[in-house]
Amino acid sequence: MTFTVEQNQALTAPLDRTKVKERSQAGRTLSYVEAWWAIAEANRIFGHDMWDRETVLLTETNRELVTLKGKDNATYEQWRVGYIAKVKVTAYTSTGGRIIREGTGFGSGMAKPEAIGEAVESAVKEAESDAMKRALMTFGNPFGLALYDKTQANVVDPDANRLHAAEAKRQGLNDKIKEELAQCPDLETLGVWAHNRLPYWLSRCPRSWEDPINDNYLNRREELSEAAKLSGMQ
Repeated sequence: MTFTVEQNQALTAPLDRTKVKERSQAGRTLSYVEAWWAIAEANRIFGHDMWDRETVLLTETNRELVTLKGKDNATYEQWRVGYIAKVKVTAYTSTGGRIIREGTGFGSGMAKPEAIGEAVESAVKEAESDAMKRALMTFGNPFGLALYDKTQANVVDPDANRLHAAEAKRQGLNDKIKEELAQCPDLETLGVWAHNRLPYWLSRCPRSWEDPINDNYLNRREELSEAAKLSGMQ
């Protein structure tokens, strides 16, 4: 009922700082990841058809028509609506297991007196999105877990330690990676390499090398899988 090596690698990888947004609230600056990014990461890590979310609680907390002052002290009315939601996220493993997490979030919506529906819709969407992100956050850094550490030690600039292509070639990094892969005699050793070394190389080499590096890893895994099958048939 566990995730694959690649999934665990992705869940423990540092959060890309370029994906972190900020907003001001009650005089403080809060860091967060957007809902669309959390969904995209869930699709990437778990698989498009290997996770789902369910709203298990949706409750209106407040609804009031308030009078406010605008320009030139002119008054106007506005709906203010609040909702609280609890969302359950289920991730399915390759072995048929299920890992379930829950999160609770709040959302608020505002609208003109004649558009109460818009205020409700906005509040519900925000509450569900916030709850979903809180549930996903418990899985790991890519969903914002790293932001709960005040030092943000696991929030990194993805290009801070990258080498330019010319320097990477001069150092012969492509050959070094292939040599490390060739030295993995079985799938278990390759899995350890993928967990410990693959993230390092992906953060160190130029971005244009990421796909070739992953392809080399997948090719080596396929070679070892075929070798294991042939060995079992003998």
